[in-house]
Amino acid sequence: MKHLFWKIVLSLKYWRVLLGRTKKVGPEAGPDASRVVLFAATLFLLVPICIGLGFGYLAWQHGQRLESQRAVDKDGVAVTASIEGLKVEKFHNDATRMGDGANRTEPSLFCVIQVRYSKPGSSTVLRKVIWLEDDTVCSRYKLNDPIAGRLLPDNPDVLVLDEGRLAEYWYWICLLLLALFSGGPLVLLARVIAARGGGAGRPA
Repeated sequence: MKHLFWKIVLSLKYWRVLLGRTKKVGPEAGPDASRVVLFAATLFLLVPICIGLGFGYLAWQHGQRLESQRAVDKDGVAVTASIEGLKVEKFHNDATRMGDGANRTEPSLFCVIQVRYSKPGSSTVLRKVIWLEDDTVCSRYKLNDPIAGRLLPDNPDVLVLDEGRLAEYWYWICLLLLALFSGGPLVLLARVIAARGGGAGRPA
């Protein structure tokens, strides 16, 4: 970890090297040192890009859920499901763990509900597991309790419970974080690659 830290420090200190400009890293530095700095800088840029892509994946998931919510609100029918399972799941962010394994942040809590339901007018029993960000839903219901929702008649697998609906602003927050974490680093990384490629193509 300490070695990686100093690589990142070097990449920031000698940022002109990233853009293909001629600047010596040190009196005895050669091509190997330049490649080390380039590798460290690229690694440094990939960290926020990966974080941004994670928010992008969340935005995609939230977009799918919001699309289902809009569909059942427009063309769905009311249905009452029966709860077959209730569980609160805890997720720790590994990136916030201390060296001794302790966490610096509280875990994220989700209410996992397994429900049994049927399409109106049909005797076919369907089952679905739904994850809700509102963990208090698990404390408000018990096994075999009825819970209301809506489903699409043409696609009964699309079931949205009235409880724990996703707010639309979470989608836009994830998109904003995707742009913040990945936008700038991606542009800079593209410039680095273009500069190095142009430098490799120039005659000695």
